[in-house]
Amino acid sequence: MNLRNWTSNSWAVLNSIPKFHRESQEIISVLGIQWNTNTDTLSVKSMPFEGDITPQNVLKQSAQFYDLCGWFTPITIRSKLLLQQLHELQLTWGQLLPENLALEWKNIQTNLRQAASHQIQRYLQNLESPSSQLQLHTFADALRAAHACVTYLHIQEENTENRIIICKSLCSTDCTSNQT
Repeated sequence: MNLRNWTSNSWAVLNSIPKFHRESQEIISVLGIQWNTNTDTLSVKSMPFEGDITPQNVLKQSAQFYDLCGWFTPITIRSKLLLQQLHELQLTWGQLLPENLALEWKNIQTNLRQAASHQIQRYLQNLESPSSQLQLHTFADALRAAHACVTYLHIQEENTENRIIICKSLCSTDCTSNQT
């Protein structure tokens, strides 16, 4: 995407922008998040996973899945915890993972691929609707192995709906527990 170009999900806005300043692509990517302007959905960019299952490749492939808003924290925290386990084992960068950890990494890879195909609605709600009841909920949890916090919007109209706004996690520095 050219930094001088503009895009919008609104045809009224797009029609007010000269054609030479409009972005021609339907899907644009910024900071690892892809925005489909036609469907007004967001998704994370998926990178192909390849190579031997070594600590170096696990780190490289984990870093390629950039989940800025934390929508897929339940998956990404597992890769962080796996990296901690690999550090504890003191494996060299090129050494193959033990079979049980290689299997865990393959499961994480499968989940990351599935997450990349998930579409998230960008538009949350018409906040000016008088019939809407909106509540912002935040939960935090901490275990020995990791901490996480999630904030979501609870929308109550005819139907109740919950939308994750942001989620963050971090691994504890104490890696001696396998609890997650």
